[in-house]
Amino acid sequence: MDPMTTNGALDAFATGPQTQAAFDASPQLGAVVDQMRSTGQLRHDWALVRTLLVYKLRSALAQYSTFSIPKEVEDQKALVLTKMETQERAPFTLQRLTEVLLAPLTYYKQLHKFLNAVEKLLFVSSTVDQLTADPPSDFKA
Repeated sequence: MDPMTTNGALDAFATGPQTQAAFDASPQLGAVVDQMRSTGQLRHDWALVRTLLVYKLRSALAQYSTFSIPKEVEDQKALVLTKMETQERAPFTLQRLTEVLLAPLTYYKQLHKFLNAVEKLLFVSSTVDQLTADPPSDFKA
């Protein structure tokens, strides 16, 4: 992954429409998410990556039925979205958070259980710093 191209794709996604079409149009975005899922390392600006993860969270939430959601679950959904949108630094649980966001129904069949998991992954006190060194030359994201 070329860092300049990837940063440009992240910036374009963060400042443009955050849609499935925009995500699909830039393979670098999927590579960033896959890299975080496989390594747990943050190699890009958190503010840009956060926008990408907020999009993935909204996509994950859309996979659950919203036919009749209790008020408590609706409140928890709003809390989790707000926390993700305002998270100042990447949580140290970044790898697991990314795994859950990429395949929510694999791990949690019910919305309230998914929200409980994401809430626990976000409300941690330790954070991850962005890596500034390039990955090893044999690393394939």
